Amino acid sequence: MSVLQCAGIRASRYRAGAALPGLAGLLNVAVTERQLDALAASGITVCPTLGGLSPEFYRNAPPHVQKLISAAGVTPEQIVEVRMSVIGRMHAAGVRFVTGTDGGIAPLKAHGTCSQAVVELGSVVPAAEALATATSRAADACGLGASTGRLRPGLDADVLVVHGNLSADLAAILRGPRQVVVRGRSDAT
Repeated sequence: MSVLQCAGIRASRYRAGAALPGLAGLLNVAVTERQLDALAASGITVCPTLGGLSPEFYRNAPPHVQKLISAAGVTPEQIVEVRMSVIGRMHAAGVRFVTGTDGGIAPLKAHGTCSQAVVELGSVVPAAEALATATSRAADACGLGASTGRLRPGLDADVLVVHGNLSADLAAILRGPRQVVVRGRSDAT
């Protein structure tokens, strides 16, 4: 299985042979439906590296990224809007996602934003699918799908219980856990 990270700053190539756009390409919405269909058909799982994706993120980006944004003549709001639009188009084409954040690569990409990444992805895909990107699909992408990633008898499971119904309010995951179960031990909060 292959996993492609889609950070949106550098151009990437996937094994189907078509180029995914970097910053300039995303802003021109240069990804064709044919490229998206080829990506979906390739079976590659894409990590859109969300978690803190906001206009503020780009306003506080390092100077070299600020230069790219300035040279492209766009606003941080436009970058976020177009990036989420492309992710939505990828989903519509049948591309599979996993949740990832690039946490820790820079001060603006701190650790601990996985829940935020799920919520951001949930703005363009159904809530159940967004949750699966951090559970069953992530386990599958890591080659662990036979032993974890799902709530089934005989599988390993760490469980995060939240206040609310995630299918109706995905942001409930951000309001803190009600209970955490790790390796069979419960820590009610």
